[in-house]
Amino acid sequence: MVGRLYYDLQEEQRSKFLDDPAFFCEPRVLFGLRDQIESVRIGNVDWGGKPVSLLPGQSVAVSYGDIYLGVVVLLLDCDGQAIRSRATLAYGEDGELRLRVRLHGGEDVQQEDNPLVALLYVEVQVPEESDSLETFADQLSGWQLSDQSDGETVSFLAEHEDGATIAYPYTEADPDPMGDALHLSPGLALQPGDFVKLVNGDR
Repeated sequence: MVGRLYYDLQEEQRSKFLDDPAFFCEPRVLFGLRDQIESVRIGNVDWGGKPVSLLPGQSVAVSYGDIYLGVVVLLLDCDGQAIRSRATLAYGEDGELRLRVRLHGGEDVQQEDNPLVALLYVEVQVPEESDSLETFADQLSGWQLSDQSDGETVSFLAEHEDGATIAYPYTEADPDPMGDALHLSPGLALQPGDFVKLVNGDR
């Protein structure tokens, strides 16, 4: 699945971000609790466990329970330039592994700053016995993200080095296109802990 995150900053909100460093827009990908995670790879190397800022387009592969979870994230400024040091992988005080994606705000925000755009590719795999996290991580790192949005027209793309593509707006060539299904289902919502319940078979 590929998606695009953004924050529609209103001009009257700029002073709030400037006055309060704790006021920020930061979506987070939750991977699971420390004792349920077997291994983590950033790109094609094992992660040592300390907080780390991802490079633009870098991938994270996690072995959680009996599944592999993968995320590729690319942060862009309003000119379409890739931005470093705004996507951070770390364990929280509660032991939950999080990928924090800072779109706007924080101690270093300036009056003229605009929110970033984040492109994300997400993949979930139920591995066979012969499948390794290393192989999954190598395959995951082959995805490249790009944003072709122009004004009010939103368009973005995930391309794999083997030739596979997933694009928005969706076309008949996309694998299992969902179209606007999620946008047309306002009652569909995931609450904290729902994904864990799904993985554990409780839902």
